[in-house]
Amino acid sequence: MDWTTYSADLYTMFFGKQLNLFFLGEVVIRTAIMYGYTLLNIRLFRTRSIAQLTSFELIIVIALGSAIGDPMFYPEIPLINGMVTITTIVLLTKLISILTERSSIFQLLLEGEPVLIIEQGELIKANLRSKDISEEELFARLRLRGIKNIGQIEYAFIETSGQLSIIEYETPKPGMSTLNHID
Repeated sequence: MDWTTYSADLYTMFFGKQLNLFFLGEVVIRTAIMYGYTLLNIRLFRTRSIAQLTSFELIIVIALGSAIGDPMFYPEIPLINGMVTITTIVLLTKLISILTERSSIFQLLLEGEPVLIIEQGELIKANLRSKDISEEELFARLRLRGIKNIGQIEYAFIETSGQLSIIEYETPKPGMSTLNHID
C-alpha cells in the first residue's frame, strides 16, 4: 500500500466518506442535550457516587452509557428515544433502590452481603477465595491502609461494593506480616 492510499484511509477513519460539518455541529448540540438531561435525572433521583456502586448499579451505568451515547452521534436515532431510555433506567434504578431499602431479601439478592475475610487477626482463606481475591492483593490493600500485620485487625470485610472494611484492635496482636509478600 502506498502513502496516498494509506492517507486516504486515515482521512476516512477520522472524517468518514463525506465530512458533514453541519452534522458535527448537531453532534455538539445532541451531546450537550443528552449530557444535561442525564445530569438532571441523576441529580433529581439522587443516585449514589461511583465509589459506592454495587455490581447491579455498574450494569445500570453501562446501560446509561449506551442510551446516552447512541443518540449523540447517530443521526437516525432521535433524542427522544435516548431520553425515554434514560428516564426508564433511572426510574427503574430508583424503584429497585426503594425495594432494597424495604426488603432485606431483595437487598441480599441484588447486592449480596459483606464477606468476613479476617477474624481476630486470622486470615479466612476460603472466604478470600470466594471473592476471587488473592492473598497478595489483600496484602496490597492492607498496606495501602497502613496495616503492617494482620494481627492489627480484629475484623476485615469485603463489602458488597468491593471495598475493604477494617476494624482494628486497640492493641495489636502478633500476626502474619503484610510486608513479607513484597518481592
